[in-house]
Amino acid sequence: MKRKSLITFLIVTATASLTGCFGSGQGLKVPKPEVFEDIEDIDDIEDGGVADSSDPDAKKTIKSDDLVSFSLTTEIMHERVALEGADTAVAVYPGGVYTFTVEEKDGKASVHADFSEESYDLEMDGSVLARLNDLIRDNDIASFNGFSKRDSALGTHIDLQADYADGETIRVYGEGGASCIPYGWRDDIFIGFFDGLIKESTGHSFAETLVEDDSVPLAKDVSPDEITEIYLAFSPDYALSSTADEFPFGDYRLQYVSGGIRAYEGVDKNMALWFDNGLETQFDASDEDMKKIMGFLTDAGLFAANGWNRTSRVDSGMDLELSFYGEGDELLHVEAHGADAMPAKWDPVAFLKLLKEIEGGK
Repeated sequence: MKRKSLITFLIVTATASLTGCFGSGQGLKVPKPEVFEDIEDIDDIEDGGVADSSDPDAKKTIKSDDLVSFSLTTEIMHERVALEGADTAVAVYPGGVYTFTVEEKDGKASVHADFSEESYDLEMDGSVLARLNDLIRDNDIASFNGFSKRDSALGTHIDLQADYADGETIRVYGEGGASCIPYGWRDDIFIGFFDGLIKESTGHSFAETLVEDDSVPLAKDVSPDEITEIYLAFSPDYALSSTADEFPFGDYRLQYVSGGIRAYEGVDKNMALWFDNGLETQFDASDEDMKKIMGFLTDAGLFAANGWNRTSRVDSGMDLELSFYGEGDELLHVEAHGADAMPAKWDPVAFLKLLKEIEGGK
């Protein structure tokens, strides 16, 4: 198994996408928005000071549903975890400056999306604006309206404006360190939304271009009855931090040999689970147990993914390597490195829960 331990920083990054925390690093020099033109020059702000030009009287609710234009420029210093679209798999995006704009033109939506490494210009159905307005409303972006802070630190840049047909506006601006981010701010929802639009329009998302695909599709008709050995090495999903106590982050390895695993000292059962190279548990899996395990792997799409071999260029915090053997020959092989390189339905935590349930019944 390739040892790629989960990176603590990446766990923090996944959490940051939910809390609005940003790292520090090289920031941007950007023009001051005209509506906040009273913000003093950032070079004149003394170390540790914050220039706060927020509007305390800005409306925190928007009545209109008629969004006519939207723009957001945001800088993220490190990898960001987001959903690629409304209900698709987790994707990981590189650090950089992201710029998104949407404008209504003759009943259509003109979309520009700059993903730091790649830019897209799309002409889409006008319903995009209504869907974006739902995203703004569902995440209460109006509650940040009027926020405007800068300081002399580096690392943060937020510049959002949403305009409505009745003249209502949402305006959010921040530049500098963590104190210049509104509490609860999330950029991942917008990154995922716009990447979802790209997939709708082009057939592939930006996140998918960050995954190297060396797959060589193999025969898909592997029967569970043929399998005499299983080798499955994986890391749990770091985004599911609530499971960390029950299933610690690290590398897991499951092995099954129908006649019993006897090559390892202290293992005399037909199934064994290791965690970070230490034996976690072992038990004799019955035919009924194997049906449950094979059923799980089938539902996760791993039988159909025979020959899958993908690696994310952005993150390496989640691994999967699966081999089935029968009569000494490898019947199936699946390999993936990085959260967005995984088969979409693979859930390592759910698999660990299944094994715990099986073991508990012994």
